[in-house]
Amino acid sequence: MSVYRIFDISIVCPFPIKGLQVLEQPSADWRVGMASKAYPGKEIEWFHSWQGTNGDEVMGCGRHGQKYILRINGLASFNIDFNGRKISILPENNCPEYTLAHLLIDQVIPRILGHMGRVVLHASAVELPDGRAVAFAGVSGKGKSTLATAFFSSGYGLLSDDCLLLENHNGTVYAMASYPSLRLWADSAQAVVEGDKVTNAGYSGMAHYTNKQQLLFDGDAGPGEPRWIKINRLYLLDDNVAGMDSIAIKISKAGGMASIMTLIESLFTLDVVSGEPVRRSFEAVRQVAGGLTVKRLAYPRDYGILPEVIAAVCEDS
Repeated sequence: MSVYRIFDISIVCPFPIKGLQVLEQPSADWRVGMASKAYPGKEIEWFHSWQGTNGDEVMGCGRHGQKYILRINGLASFNIDFNGRKISILPENNCPEYTLAHLLIDQVIPRILGHMGRVVLHASAVELPDGRAVAFAGVSGKGKSTLATAFFSSGYGLLSDDCLLLENHNGTVYAMASYPSLRLWADSAQAVVEGDKVTNAGYSGMAHYTNKQQLLFDGDAGPGEPRWIKINRLYLLDDNVAGMDSIAIKISKAGGMASIMTLIESLFTLDVVSGEPVRRSFEAVRQVAGGLTVKRLAYPRDYGILPEVIAAVCEDS
C-alpha cells in the first residue's frame, strides 16, 4: 500500500498508480480498497447517466444509502463513502489494474472533489513566460491535449492536459493540475512532440480499452509536482465559425453568462440532481467566474498552424 498525491490531497491505494508522486507518510485523506461483492441492484437508486458520442450509456451514478456509486460500464464500479473518506472498487470483466488506476485518478477523484464544492474542469493548461497560466477547455476531441503538447514542445511549462482545479483566492484565480502527463493519439504525438522533450519519459498505454497513449514524466523531464499558479485566461476551443477564412485564428471575448456556462459545461460532476451538491457547484463556479477572463479560440485543426496559434495566445491580453 502506497500513499500518493493528486491535486492537493493524498490517497492510499493497494495497486500502483504511475505518474503520481509517492508520499512518505503513514496516513492519507482518502483510502482506496477493493470491494468483495456488489451491492444488490434493487438497493441502488440510479439517478443519472452519461452518454458517449454514439448515444450509448458509458457511466452511471447512483446511491446506496448515504454512499454514492459511480459505475463505468463494462469496466468497474467505484463505491464512494464521503463520511468515511473511502473508495471501494469492484472491477468488471477482469479490468486490469492500470485501467483501474486511470479511471480512479482521471474520473473518480476529480468528481469527488467536484461533489465537495471544488471547481474541477476538463481543461488543459500551460504556463507562459510571465509566470501566469492559460487554460483550454472544450468537449472531447477539440484538441485540448494537442494544444497543450504543442506549447510544451515549444518550451512552455506544462501544467495539465485534461484536468484542472481552480480556486478564487481574494479575487485572484489560481489553478492546480492533477498530475503531469500528456495523453495523445499517435498521430498527434508524432506531429507536435520533439524528441529532446521526452528523452527521460516514455509512452505507455493509458487504459486497455483505448489506443490513446500516455506520456508520464520521470525526474527532471516533466513539469514537477502540482502547485498553485495564477491563471490569466481560459479559452473555450471552438471550431472555425461560419465565414472565417480557412486559415484564420480568431480570439473573441465570451460574455458573462457564456463564461459561467463554459465553466459549468466543463465541470467534473458526480451528483447533478440533488439540491445541495448542485448549489455547492454553482456557488463555486460563480466565485471562480468572477475572477477569470474567458475567451473563445477558433483555429483550423491543422498541426502546421499550431505555432501561429501559440503566438496568438501569447500576444492576447
